[in-house]
Amino acid sequence: MEAEEYNRRAKEMVDYITKYLGSIKDRKVIPEVKPGYMRELLPDAAPSDPESWDTIFKDIERIIMPGVVHWQSPHMHAYYPSLTSWPSMLGDMLADAINCIGFTWASSPACTELEMNVMDWLCKALGLPSFFLHYHPDSVGGGIIQAHSSVEKAGLISLVKIRFLPTDEEFSLRGDALKEAIEEDRRMGLVPFLDKYKLQQTFSVDPVYLRHENSQAATDFMHWQIPLSRRFRSLKLWFVMRSFGVKNLQAHVRHGIEMAKLLESQIKKDPNFEIPAKRHLGLVVFSLTEGNALTQELLRKLTASCTMYLIPADIHSKRIIRFTVTSQFTTADDILKDWANISKTASALLAEVNPPPSGAEAPLAADDEVVNVELWIDKSWSRPRRRMRSLSCNSEPLPCMHIGPQSRYDFGTKARSDRPSGCSPDDGCQAEAPAPSAGADQLCNIPEVPQQDLLGKQVLKKLTKFYSVPSFCNPWVPCSRYQLCCPPSVQ
Repeated sequence: MEAEEYNRRAKEMVDYITKYLGSIKDRKVIPEVKPGYMRELLPDAAPSDPESWDTIFKDIERIIMPGVVHWQSPHMHAYYPSLTSWPSMLGDMLADAINCIGFTWASSPACTELEMNVMDWLCKALGLPSFFLHYHPDSVGGGIIQAHSSVEKAGLISLVKIRFLPTDEEFSLRGDALKEAIEEDRRMGLVPFLDKYKLQQTFSVDPVYLRHENSQAATDFMHWQIPLSRRFRSLKLWFVMRSFGVKNLQAHVRHGIEMAKLLESQIKKDPNFEIPAKRHLGLVVFSLTEGNALTQELLRKLTASCTMYLIPADIHSKRIIRFTVTSQFTTADDILKDWANISKTASALLAEVNPPPSGAEAPLAADDEVVNVELWIDKSWSRPRRRMRSLSCNSEPLPCMHIGPQSRYDFGTKARSDRPSGCSPDDGCQAEAPAPSAGADQLCNIPEVPQQDLLGKQVLKKLTKFYSVPSFCNPWVPCSRYQLCCPPSVQ
């Protein structure tokens, strides 16, 4: 492809992207494919001779789009927002054209310095303390670290101890708890990882070919991360913040919050549902009042419909469904449409479990065709778990961690008061399981987890010693207090 054809094809791609995002709500959010679907659509080896762009372009819809989860869809409510925008996409185009590898300041000064400046813009817009800034005499950081599972994974890779702190009654980390933990760590001779100087010492490399005359005066981001290279991502943020302005970005965040409030208000009106935790920004969690098994089955049915994407989570012993407003295109009509789908599916599910005593089963409507799709939630909750180790500084035992053949709690049994004293599931003593309710054979076997003294003396007593190397366990769960509940067996 030469420059003239690129210019023409790029306009075609822009038109395709515009049409895709403009009609994205008409696509099913979740792809109806199985692992390996693409193998049959692609040749075994790359073509020896070039193919026409027209042929390649047609394969976007034939090969790629059938396996895409549409993250920009207004019906995408899983995980967290991962938004794009027109200025952001233009920034990607320019960054790809420049295609620098910004491991040091010398490798691309603009790449390093624009990131430092726009991250300071973002820190100030968020109202963060001055020590988060790059350009401030009190700075001990630089930029923002989002604390989710990637941080935990980085700790495992770099053998840095991770400490998991308790939350308050609203499942939020409080400043006092964090301050107390930091002071305790320092008394033990530990250094908080968010200190940029210790971070740079941890990941510092100094081969001759990466040295430059401004090493002492400039920031080299290769010392801030595990990868060596760094993309020119700051162009995207620079374009976005200048194109929208802080006021419009604030309005966008507030819109997402209002959409979440709208869903919350609908849930509160329905006696079949409950909200186990307080809404946080654009995130609402809910569950059916009749227990974990029905909540999980509701999620399974919603996932099978492919009309929206939701994911599960656990709050202590309760299975919940997370609903996050993730799309810039989400409107009140979209929220009400999704809620109507959730409510209708839940009502049908509850009717199956608790049918009317005298009437016969109602026939399925034309649009209620039963679809048997093998879903990830049907498999993953029964995956065996290996024994877990942690790099946590905290010596407290991990809750809900059963040391058994597969290191997981047997959700097929339930704590009962009539169990003999001193008897535990590991001694072969099992309480008599309650009789299944009507329709239970159609549901996931996820009974409620006992709230107190889950496994008694069988809880993991001791974490890995201070300087020990972690055993990289089953990827289902990182080596930490990550899952509040062990995965149940799904039938």
